[in-house]
Amino acid sequence: DKVTFTIQATGTGMEYQWQWYHAPSDNWIDTHIAGHNTNTLVVTTNNFNGGRQYRCRLRTVNGSGWNEVYTEAATMTVLPAAEITEPLPETVTVKVGETVQLHLGATGAGLNYQWQYAKYVGSWSNTTLEGAKTDTLTIANVRADLNGRYYRVYITNQYGGYLETAYVQLIVEE
Repeated sequence: DKVTFTIQATGTGMEYQWQWYHAPSDNWIDTHIAGHNTNTLVVTTNNFNGGRQYRCRLRTVNGSGWNEVYTEAATMTVLPAAEITEPLPETVTVKVGETVQLHLGATGAGLNYQWQYAKYVGSWSNTTLEGAKTDTLTIANVRADLNGRYYRVYITNQYGGYLETAYVQLIVEE
């Protein structure tokens, strides 16, 4: 998703320079993304730039040289892709041959789910098991070799935001 900041100003020989700031820094930083030197700045949102403030430095020529002014800062708020209402447990224990359902409760706009698995945390793959694109994954006829496997959900929303949930570990008993 994108956020557009626009200012309106009049003057002779206007020069624009958009800047951003994010606590705990004490400095405003010149941005160099598209539009940084125009009256309109377009910022692509992500999970990391929420809370940033943006302002524009305007420079104009007057009779004695340059006049420099700054706009008021605007804070960009990036909402999470989803709010987790029912998190996954840390572990789920099941016996060989049983069926287990993993459920995650989430709210948000236009949510899409993709369950993922990993033998080792960090090497995730999408699963195609029943419910792989819903809030509930079903693992039927659990096998012993699934013991210790990890599962999580990759959630996206209609605005392009995403969230990777905490994982649950499957414990399979003989």
